[in-house]
Amino acid sequence: MRRITFRLIVASLTFILGVTAAAIWFASRRPTVRVSPPPSPVSSPEVIRPLPRPIDPSWVYINRDIKWEAPPKYIEQTFKASLNSTIVVFYPTGDFASIGCTLYRDNKTKHMSISAGDDFSVMKGTWRLNDGGTIATTSRLTHAGFRIVSGKIPEREERWKIVKQSSDQLAEVLNRLGEIYVPIKDIGGFNQLSPMIGDDNQN
Repeated sequence: MRRITFRLIVASLTFILGVTAAAIWFASRRPTVRVSPPPSPVSSPEVIRPLPRPIDPSWVYINRDIKWEAPPKYIEQTFKASLNSTIVVFYPTGDFASIGCTLYRDNKTKHMSISAGDDFSVMKGTWRLNDGGTIATTSRLTHAGFRIVSGKIPEREERWKIVKQSSDQLAEVLNRLGEIYVPIKDIGGFNQLSPMIGDDNQN
């Protein structure tokens, strides 16, 4: 009886080892299939069309109440940097862009310039002129110093009020939720706006 049991155990082990070896050999003979991970759902499926280039300064506005901060004391104190500057572009095509970026202002000349080397954010969408001297904009984030990793990027709807009209551009003064925007004047690095707006790292 013991001899029969021993033979059964040996036969079972032999069968298991044989099946395992066959499975390993079969797997090694199959072609390797490489599966790429699915892309992260970082943006909505809508496609934003290319915007006109170059940008005409008459389309561009900047917030008036910019807050300025001096650099650290170990850096030459020849300029100040903005903390809350936002530049908006009302394209004549009905397209809209809002750029949150860093500006530098020379302490002597007070001349401002756009810094494309620092982090910036871009909202892009559309605008329309309503009755009663208001402007409606709809936009969503298309560039930031971080990546959106889940879900659809939400749209943002805002209403602007034309405080003072202009004969040669959209307005002389705009108000967005109490924040005043005025036409942009001479500013360094203006030609950086189009590349910054076109850098869609959230699409």
